[in-house]
Amino acid sequence: MRRRGLTAAAVENINPPKTGQIEKFDGAGLSLRVGAGGSKTFVLNTRVSGKMRRIRVGEYRRDPDHDKDAATKAAGDALVAARAEAARIVSQIKSGIDPVARREEEARAAEVERQRRAMDTFGAVLQEFLRRDQSGNRGAAEVRRLLEKECERWADRPIDEITAREVVALLNGVADRPAPVMANRLHAHMRRLFRWAVENAVIGASPMAAVKKPSPEKSRDRVLNDSEIAEIWRAAEALGHPFGTLVKLLVCTGARRSEIAEAQWADIDWAERKLSIPAARSKNATEHQFPLNDLAMQVLAATPRFEIEVEGKGGKRIMKPAPWIITARGDNALSAFSASKKRLDGIMAKARPAVAEGPEDVEPMPHWTIHDIRRSVATGLARMNVPIHVVERLLNHRTGSVSGVAAIYNRHAYWVERRHALDLWNQHLGRLLDPAADATAVPLRAGAE
Repeated sequence: MRRRGLTAAAVENINPPKTGQIEKFDGAGLSLRVGAGGSKTFVLNTRVSGKMRRIRVGEYRRDPDHDKDAATKAAGDALVAARAEAARIVSQIKSGIDPVARREEEARAAEVERQRRAMDTFGAVLQEFLRRDQSGNRGAAEVRRLLEKECERWADRPIDEITAREVVALLNGVADRPAPVMANRLHAHMRRLFRWAVENAVIGASPMAAVKKPSPEKSRDRVLNDSEIAEIWRAAEALGHPFGTLVKLLVCTGARRSEIAEAQWADIDWAERKLSIPAARSKNATEHQFPLNDLAMQVLAATPRFEIEVEGKGGKRIMKPAPWIITARGDNALSAFSASKKRLDGIMAKARPAVAEGPEDVEPMPHWTIHDIRRSVATGLARMNVPIHVVERLLNHRTGSVSGVAAIYNRHAYWVERRHALDLWNQHLGRLLDPAADATAVPLRAGAE
């Protein structure tokens, strides 16, 4: 007499044992294992290459939201699927195929693909790009910040699945905040990232290939006039250290923001009154020195110094002077430029009524950037008849009126002329900040040169 096989009701209603497991047979080598924890697994018991194998072909898990009828139906569906899978495997065995070996091979292939896809996610490729392509870039920290923040949605996506349409949507979203300049910077960084991925055989083609910048940018031609320079200086004094100190030193020297923001106390030669920018921190990778005029020396003398706790000999914690000049607590150089600039603009906006001739004359200061200070210093020096080649050496421009081999031999040239230029600028600033002292200042007009 043929043994009765499993039924949907039996699969649903078999109670688990208190310990271990029990096994109920269906027929043709198929059985249902029921564990003490309530698990119900279908197993095919059959010989493969002369060895007895127990091959898992399905399982049944009751949905807690099912009533009795729905649960019985689900159990029946699981039983039918297990029988079909068992029959398929038996057919493979009869054809000389080892289903166990095939499953193991498929599992290995799936794991290899999983690892490949994990390695080729946008997030993983981004980290590799930053490590290999951006390690020598002084702006690498900003590239990392912008790409990690704005492209976070893609972190776990395979990079080869990201489409041009998605790229455009991301860039337009940033531009519409509105942050058009940031959107253009993001476009440039993403374009380089995807091009690097193509060059390193990570992807076949870049989704950035035909994507244009999302926003037009105005040319950098803003020059601050006398009253604006004085207004910025006074707002910087009101704001205080560290950003206020940074702004005042930029006004005094015409240096790049990063050159002052990353400067260290060890870079200052107090006796020679100069600030040295090592090649590692210089934009054009050449050492540069700024003469320090009286105003710059006064700003530095008033700048607070911090101490930081470090590990000394034997693991003992000791205090030592912090290296950074522009720092909030001493532990690192200032980096919150955008937020600090907004605070500075807020101070200027509140102070404007006090410097206007009357209530009807109060207008917000036209948009300006920190880099406008550098351009304005250069323009001011030119109006004071400082030769252009001296201005370029002062600002550490790689190209210009002196270039090639001559530029190498002129690396430390024009020092006297550069100091004289910043002394002239110092006198001009003094008159701007204290008009009563001397009314002979040469006025600077706002506009492009």
